[in-house]
Amino acid sequence: MKTSQRISIQYKIGTFLIVIFPILILSVGCKQENKPIQEDENSSEINNVVKEFTKTITLNELKKHVYDLSSDNMEGRFSATKGAKKAAAYIIKHLQALDLKGLPDQGEPYLQKFRMQKKKLVDCYLENENGRVENWVDFGERFCHFSGEKDAELVFVGYGRDSDFEGIDVKGKLAAFFVGGPATSELIAEKEKIKINTATELGAIGHLMILRDEKARSNYELFRKNFYGETRYYLFKRPEEALHSERGMVIFASALAKLFGVSTEELLSVIDDLDSGKNMSGKFKARVHMKTSYEVYETLNGENVLGFMEGTDKQNEWIILTAHYDHLGKYGGDIYNGADDNASGMAAILEIAEAFTLAARKGHRPRRNILFLFPDAEEIGANGSSYYVDNPVVPLANTVVDINIDAIGREDTARPDLKDFIFVYCSSKAKADFNEARTETEKRFKNKLRIEIRKSPPGSDNFIFERSGVPVIAYTTGRSKDYHKPSDTANKIHYDNLTNITQMIFSTVWEIANRE
Repeated sequence: MKTSQRISIQYKIGTFLIVIFPILILSVGCKQENKPIQEDENSSEINNVVKEFTKTITLNELKKHVYDLSSDNMEGRFSATKGAKKAAAYIIKHLQALDLKGLPDQGEPYLQKFRMQKKKLVDCYLENENGRVENWVDFGERFCHFSGEKDAELVFVGYGRDSDFEGIDVKGKLAAFFVGGPATSELIAEKEKIKINTATELGAIGHLMILRDEKARSNYELFRKNFYGETRYYLFKRPEEALHSERGMVIFASALAKLFGVSTEELLSVIDDLDSGKNMSGKFKARVHMKTSYEVYETLNGENVLGFMEGTDKQNEWIILTAHYDHLGKYGGDIYNGADDNASGMAAILEIAEAFTLAARKGHRPRRNILFLFPDAEEIGANGSSYYVDNPVVPLANTVVDINIDAIGREDTARPDLKDFIFVYCSSKAKADFNEARTETEKRFKNKLRIEIRKSPPGSDNFIFERSGVPVIAYTTGRSKDYHKPSDTANKIHYDNLTNITQMIFSTVWEIANRE
């Protein structure tokens, strides 16, 4: 593989999410009896336990993990390589030593295996007698697995509100709706997600979110080059499965108007009627032919690594901690060690897992279950976490929060003013009580850490979980000057800050795991 190809297709998902996010996509042990800790009766006991086991998270152990996981021996941890398998084996060894369980009745219980294909997009368009609209020119496909050819009916459903879906049949059809609503034309991820869920529940085979402002058109080419490159890695889908995969697109008003056989002005003119409360659903309809085809280059086998700890009395609820373990590999004598990205996150979760195990061994097992998940293939499209949410080990409906840790060991080039800090993102779907637990913990660390709240999510696996409806808390220190370079090495990590961050995250997870 040429280095330009590899680095292009591996260009971290964060580039896309942070730069293009508002425009193109939605933007959220030892077996023994353990007495559950009741917070309302024994809050002092909780505080004492937290303090005791927070101290087990040490700078030296974090440092050892980072050095080991980002050593040249790991060869940059590119998915499906010997280096990645060495990293997975390292994690599994520690999960076993911590008495964490794997998946039952499996030969390799700590691995969740999946397949990927390296593919080049050849054709992706919608057309009818009125004309053709092309991907990356007239619309943008949103992480879809669709491929093949088929016909479908395209129907307009206003703003996609509940009232807009009344009296209109979208089953087996593509539903098109304007982003925003009467008060704003802005794409707000969580509000659009509600519309998409409604369309899916009513049987739509896909959706098109209509952008009124076409100034974003120039970003499509930038997105295609930076995120897709010549090739990209996709989760493997059988042809029949791919043909019936749900589609999701963001489309310009002019392109959709072409398919409907009307002028852009006529399509936009219904906005005044929508704003006045009129139901305009079904005003525009068309039959379209869809085609998406790829050229397949190779198939890779990915492996998510996981282990879990059972809770005591809230065993129907799960907390997931995620930190991807893959990185960019090696090329031409250079090894992309990925110390900050993401040996720092892996080290944090391993230390947090150890703290929970030590607490459990002394009779302080958490009330809720905790899944420690190390996704593979984050750097090449978040395929590991995407596979997980499609094939969850525990029901997503029972997952109360995903806490994602990615790159927490360095400075942020965009914020040189920040020292001893951590960025925190919390999706609005997070339970108020759990969010309160987070903020209370942050207050206890205010003398050690500067907490910077982010309104937009970091570009990492947390996006995949939030898109799937799971509440998210995400931690990062941003992008260092060595981001995605061979110079991202272990000797540059700020270990004092990494220790304080890891201790704070453990305290937060402990509080959430034991809250009533």
